[in-house]
Parts: sequence; structure tokens; C-alpha cells
Amino acid sequence: MEPSQRTRFGLTYMTKTELDFETNTDFSGLRPALEAILGSNGLLDTNLELPINAPQSVMLSGFHEINDRWAIMGNVGWQEWSDFGTLDVTLSAEDTKDLTVDLNYDDTWHVAAGVQYKVSDPLLLSLGIAYDSSMMDDEERSPSLPAVKPGALAQEASISGRRTLMSALPMSLSGAGIYRWM
Repeated sequence: MEPSQRTRFGLTYMTKTELDFETNTDFSGLRPALEAILGSNGLLDTNLELPINAPQSVMLSGFHEINDRWAIMGNVGWQEWSDFGTLDVTLSAEDTKDLTVDLNYDDTWHVAAGVQYKVSDPLLLSLGIAYDSSMMDDEERSPSLPAVKPGALAQEASISGRRTLMSALPMSLSGAGIYRWM
């Protein structure tokens, strides 16, 4: 949506995606003891099912050119990690075994704001700050998924330039640095 030449808004929605993975297990080179344990539990030559839900998300963004040199921008977003944090694993053999793990993920929020300064036609400086909530509480954080701590702030600065050498071949050079407090 573009209410004026200098102002535009955007809304992005990504739907929840249900992914279903399935395969037949095939073990080789097992030590006799491990093979005996897996075999006695019916876990050799089984069918493995692993459904995963990728989270849905919504992001609202805005951009406004104050004048020919300065612009401000920002966005607010939400992701439904609470649905992603439940894993169901099914092993089908002589005896079907189900394992459901709830990782207790929380939905997350993202807020960001930034400015741009156009030094010259091809040279653009950007500076921004962002806040992301965490998908898990500190007591549920594990080394297997060391997610960002709650209340993480990030600052970003970037310099970019754009030159069009030929009308069909636009070229761009960019660089960025990010500092994140955890």
C-alpha cells in the first residue's frame, strides 16, 4: 500500500506449513549389543514418521521519506512458535511407538526502527535497532537449541551503493555490521 509517493506500508503473512517426513529406518554396522537392544524393542526396519509445523507469522512494515536525503522505517511482527514446539515421532513396526515432546516454545514478537541517510545518489547509509522476544524461557533453554535470551536487542549499521552500468545489469555493493546484546 502506498498512500503517497514518499510513504508505503506492507503486510506479510506466512501461513502455517505442515511438513510430514516419513522414511524406513535402515541400520548397518551396529555393534551386536546395540543391534540386540534395538531389535528387542522392534526398532530395526521400522517406519519413522516425523510431522513438523513451521510457524505462521505476520509482519507489518512502514517506510517514509522525510525529504530527499532522510527516511525512517519500522516494522512489527509476530511468529507462532508455540505450535512449532510440539514434536510427534511415530515408529511403526510390530508394536507402534509414539513419542510426543512439547518444547514449551512461546510465540515471539519483533519490533524494529531505522533511519536512512542518502549521502549521494549511489551511497546510502542505514542505521537501525530491533527487539526480539524469545521463544523460550531461561529455565527451558538447552545447549541443543541455544535461542536468543528474552529481550534481545540488536543494532545494525549498513552502507550500500548502487550503480547501473547497463540498463539490463544493475549492480549493487553493500556491507553491514550487527551487534547483538544477549
